[in-house]
Amino acid sequence: MLDPIDTLIVEDSADDAELAVRALRGAGLEPRPLRVETTEHLEQALRESTWDLVISDFSLPKMDAREALKLVRQVDPDVPFIIVSGTIGEERAVAAMRAGAQDYILKGEGLERLPPAVEREVREAANRRRRGAGCMRVVHERRQAQMSDALARVARGESVAGQETTGLRRDGTSIDLSVTISPIYDEGGRVIGASTVARDITDRKRVESRLAYLADHDLLTGLYNRRRFDEELTREIPLAQRSEQGGAAIVLGLDNFTLVNDTLGHHAGDELIRRVAGLLSEALDDVDIFARIGGDEFAILLREGPAEVVARELLDAVKEEPLVGGEQPVRVTASVGIAPLGGADLSAEELLMRADVAMHEAKDGSGDSVATFEPARHRRELMGERLQMVERIRSAIDAGSFSVYSQPILDVGADVISQHELLVRMLDEDGGVISPADFLPIAERFGLIVAIDRWMVLRAIELVAEQSERGRRICVEVNLSAGSMVDADLFNEIERAIQESAIDPAQLIFEVTETTAIENLGDAKRLAERLIQLGCRFALDDFGAGFGSFYYLKHLPFDFLKIDGDFIRRLPVNPTDQSMVEAIVQVCHQLGKRTIAEFVEDQATLDLLREYGVDFAQGYHIGRPMPAAEIFS
Repeated sequence: MLDPIDTLIVEDSADDAELAVRALRGAGLEPRPLRVETTEHLEQALRESTWDLVISDFSLPKMDAREALKLVRQVDPDVPFIIVSGTIGEERAVAAMRAGAQDYILKGEGLERLPPAVEREVREAANRRRRGAGCMRVVHERRQAQMSDALARVARGESVAGQETTGLRRDGTSIDLSVTISPIYDEGGRVIGASTVARDITDRKRVESRLAYLADHDLLTGLYNRRRFDEELTREIPLAQRSEQGGAAIVLGLDNFTLVNDTLGHHAGDELIRRVAGLLSEALDDVDIFARIGGDEFAILLREGPAEVVARELLDAVKEEPLVGGEQPVRVTASVGIAPLGGADLSAEELLMRADVAMHEAKDGSGDSVATFEPARHRRELMGERLQMVERIRSAIDAGSFSVYSQPILDVGADVISQHELLVRMLDEDGGVISPADFLPIAERFGLIVAIDRWMVLRAIELVAEQSERGRRICVEVNLSAGSMVDADLFNEIERAIQESAIDPAQLIFEVTETTAIENLGDAKRLAERLIQLGCRFALDDFGAGFGSFYYLKHLPFDFLKIDGDFIRRLPVNPTDQSMVEAIVQVCHQLGKRTIAEFVEDQATLDLLREYGVDFAQGYHIGRPMPAAEIFS
């Protein structure tokens, strides 16, 4: 027989809670229940007591089981959490268990399954605690001071939740642990001991390490990616300006690469990229930085040596031997653009743009050639095009001549469209659509992006309000730039517009990229907290590509994580992508985040995402971006 079970019941119906208690007592168990039905009361109960069991309804007026599970796991990662509900479907139940619930009971089937489930989970939790204590006989030397500090806090009556540390197994091997320590009091309220629960997070830390690697490396070639190359180039620029060596940024692009993909297939294209990466690596010195920055484009940070000589050596290395086999071996050529580092005070982005302009000049000629950026000639061309676009953007802001496009997002479990991402498009003089890639980077560079963000946010609120008046409830995602995070006026306008329109703020989901959030962590956290106070929600875009650390995610109040499309595009045929997506979903659910997969382009991909427990899907297979006026008319 089990000891009395301190049972926290998350339920808005006192009658339903009583039925659960009677079912447990009828089976010989001794629950000591406390019922809560709001987030505030749940947080208070978790602060004031420790619990052996949590039983939760799935849908409550002011929260649901997913929110309750998230709060419980923040305090006690190991307490059994069982859902008892009449509204949960099979898909949602499975998703809840993947997120950390131990079991679910359908009210319509009666509560006969509840007592054995409770007895099983409470016993297993006790066994896990005993095993956790046994596996960490000693804390690793380098973490002993850290754990001493945690124990000192417990001695003062504080609880320590989720302390990550490294322990040693009995055989001397290391194990990564997440430790929760709670004080034990005597009748007089004095701390006389501690209750410790240790969870093995070795697999999760291994995933984090892999994702940290992917933050800096291209998955296909193993080379540095664009983000890491930008960092290295940014560090090198002031050194080059102070030295006489100079150095150069070089961009190399393959000639007619699309022809290889179209005639021999994408597998041949991937093999070609890998072979070129290997040949170029052998031709470069160890001190040079080498990266893949696009589909068929590579970048080199040349620290020393004559750039044009090195560039021609690279071209010779590429065309020397057939790079794609088969019955008809294919030889390829490349074009190279060079941007010297010395001279003007330029950013990494501007230097790469110069090298890219020169590379395209070489490619537009005969190909298999080298071109060097010449400031006097190329700068006029660049600035002329840029300034024209800047004036067009300013005119569009003044006239409001942007267009809102909408792309649907599928709730994978329920198989219904649950929300839409709103996308900005700019119109030319003839009403044609200008690609965002052609105007958004320039808008950001010249400080116009916040005005575009403001226009989009206000249009989103108007759209939600219009649909509400028609009796339709929609949820929309709106992108925010880094500049918008520090714009107090924008927040005030959002607050005023929400109040005036009387919409439910939860219908607004604000989206920022992971890289933007990590690079502006303080600003991102402050803005998110202010908007969440209004009742809005947040999504973190491109998750996994600009990976910083899951540590940061624990301190950012985001509701949705959008898995970067590079992991999704070839999911059905790429085992590495499959492993990464499955691991990201597992870790994100442990953190209480819901996942959205982007770039879902076929049914096979959607089926895999459903199998892995991804919550939402977005991409051409679900629906292409279309004018919002057409979708919501």
